[in-house]
Amino acid sequence: AALVVVVLVVVVLVVVFVAPGIGGNEDPGEFVGEFPTPPDWQDVRTNTTSELTTTHATETQASTTQASTTTADNVGGPSLTGTTQVASSKTTTMSSMTTSSIGDACYTFAARLSIHRQLQEFDGSPDKDVYGTAVAHLCTNGTLSASATMKGGGSQLIASHIHVSDGVDGTDGADGSGPVVIGFCGSNADPHIDMGKPYAVPCSAWDDSETSTNAEMPGVFVDRTMSVGQRVKDIRARTSMYYFSFDSAASFAHWRQQTGDHRGMARGMLELSSMPR
Repeated sequence: AALVVVVLVVVVLVVVFVAPGIGGNEDPGEFVGEFPTPPDWQDVRTNTTSELTTTHATETQASTTQASTTTADNVGGPSLTGTTQVASSKTTTMSSMTTSSIGDACYTFAARLSIHRQLQEFDGSPDKDVYGTAVAHLCTNGTLSASATMKGGGSQLIASHIHVSDGVDGTDGADGSGPVVIGFCGSNADPHIDMGKPYAVPCSAWDDSETSTNAEMPGVFVDRTMSVGQRVKDIRARTSMYYFSFDSAASFAHWRQQTGDHRGMARGMLELSSMPR
């Protein structure tokens, strides 16, 4: 019995004096400190921002590299320098175009056309009373056009040209003959007068008033002895050596049967109408 009492006394003493020191007075927060400490959120934000900044810089560099590569592929030079070269090239080109345009010369020529009576008053000719006018605008840069109004005809118009007289026996654009240098309207099928290149447009048919109106016919340069600029300058310098002509189906058929060749139905020597503006 005395032993039991001693044991009970010891248990009571332990509960009263030892147990509170084990955990009752200890800050529970210190317990948490035994677990791995989470990273500081400011550090996380800083690191994340740094990573994002680095990633953005990498993407920007990649984009810049791609842009530089694209520019280099397109213009043969790197990045902005290549772009500057392109702008400079465009400026130079525009400057050249402007200078070239200023250097071009355009002239207007006119011709009064009528038939050659000795050649066109053959029996049954439907075109023996043809007459008309033509106006040609010719530029040294190759811009060529003409408008013509013909009256009094009956058979299909198959060709219109500017010829240069060969000057044999002192002839000129009024009475000479020579090769085609510029073609306007014409037929690319039979009956056909070959000028070496296709005609740009067909000639207009005669209307009920026996009028054929051919407006703004594109010119086709066919000369092989001069450039277009040289030829236009020569037409300006020697205008009286050139003539505008029309051919008709009836005239073509008649003279091909007679001589194996053709004769122009109507013609007129060129005259300078206006100087370049």
